[in-house]
Amino acid sequence: MVTSAIGVYLLTSGGNTGNDDNNGNGLSSDMFKDYRAEFGDSVSLGIMNGASSNTQARDSGAGGSDILGNGGPSGNQEQKNRLVGIDDEENISEIWFSKIGISDDGRPNVITQDDLKAQIDKLHITKDFIYFSVTTRALCSDCHMYHSDGYGNCYIYSANSSYSREQYDRSGYQSNAEVQSFLIDRQSKNVYSLANMVYIYYLDENLITGKTIIGYHDIYGYPIFSAISVYLLTVEDGQIKFTDMVPNKNINVVRGLMDKNGIIFIANDTVDAIANGVVMCRLQSYLGNNDFTKSSDGNVYKTKGKLKVFSAELMDWIDPDLSQHMSIRAGDEHIVTKNEKIYRFNWSSYFVWDNDRSIFSDSPQRVFFLDENAVCLNEGSLYAYITASADTDTVKVPIAENIQRMEFKRDKLMAYKELVDGTATYEVYFDLTGVPQLDLVSEVIYHMNIIIIKPLFGI
Repeated sequence: MVTSAIGVYLLTSGGNTGNDDNNGNGLSSDMFKDYRAEFGDSVSLGIMNGASSNTQARDSGAGGSDILGNGGPSGNQEQKNRLVGIDDEENISEIWFSKIGISDDGRPNVITQDDLKAQIDKLHITKDFIYFSVTTRALCSDCHMYHSDGYGNCYIYSANSSYSREQYDRSGYQSNAEVQSFLIDRQSKNVYSLANMVYIYYLDENLITGKTIIGYHDIYGYPIFSAISVYLLTVEDGQIKFTDMVPNKNINVVRGLMDKNGIIFIANDTVDAIANGVVMCRLQSYLGNNDFTKSSDGNVYKTKGKLKVFSAELMDWIDPDLSQHMSIRAGDEHIVTKNEKIYRFNWSSYFVWDNDRSIFSDSPQRVFFLDENAVCLNEGSLYAYITASADTDTVKVPIAENIQRMEFKRDKLMAYKELVDGTATYEVYFDLTGVPQLDLVSEVIYHMNIIIIKPLFGI
């Protein structure tokens, strides 16, 4: 049961939130109440779309239940998203759930994913916790994610776009008639429901940035939010403790981050302050929520203007060590440090800095981020700036001419050449030696339509 104190929420072992209504579709906050996840020898987890290939859980005699699909483990095996584990030898097996204690409540001792009427939607793993959600919503058969723009359109997001699969799995955790969200404590493997928690807007290590839903859009059904809070998750006596890190609601919070040293950063539009290991970072504008961003090296950087990194030793912002490699994404901008230089590029500009001034710049029509290199399109000329192989300077490498447009499609960068009678589609990539390549993927020929009009005679 969720209990509350001032700024603190507790999730008890077993995860019961008091909501037993399964809405007739097999979803309930109590789906995994008093169950733990069984990972076996898995060293990593993932989502795989397909039918079950797991025999271990199927042979353990799981029975049916009113929250499960008909027929138990021997029923039809659906083609759906499944939570799977991968061991050291890259064997893949489906994750299943076993009851924590013995009871006569009529529920099965084992739940397999074939038993569930739902499928796995999201998965995010941190050092201490595993977040996942299950859904009855139809997912895109191509990208296996759910997205609607209000008109039923589904989009495939690239890892290079501002909304990627990684971003999808970090955000949007909620509980309603179509979706239920859960948390697994990696130490005990116990499953906890998140049904009574806020809408999870962003996850970073043991921090949750949550929003409060106050309603839904009349036409499109989008949630409407009010306050934003950042919670720190800890485990105490078998309970998950959520502590509100900014109890002062006069501070307008935007997002929380945690660096590799465990320092908490709260992006907000109100105050700059450092207290009790929490760094309050005031943004220049509410829309600038990427002014403070965590990079691939685990540090948090201030990206607005001159690049700064937060020092755990000095508890202050300092100039970064440009001899160390790191890569960060700040909104639509990519920043890479390498070869004593800072490479910054976004949709329409490419800069090389020594952190005090720009020593090189280019302003093509479009810039794409691929393998930490900038692929540029300018008036039909396609070229790349190579940073990975350059010792000191950026190398400009021509790729192709007469390219009209580019886009990311399923994490691949595609270039299009329009001809009078057809369209040629190419994939742009870097080979193992770091050289850009252009491979023809398809070529469509448009046949000319001929219409002959003859006059009518004798009228």
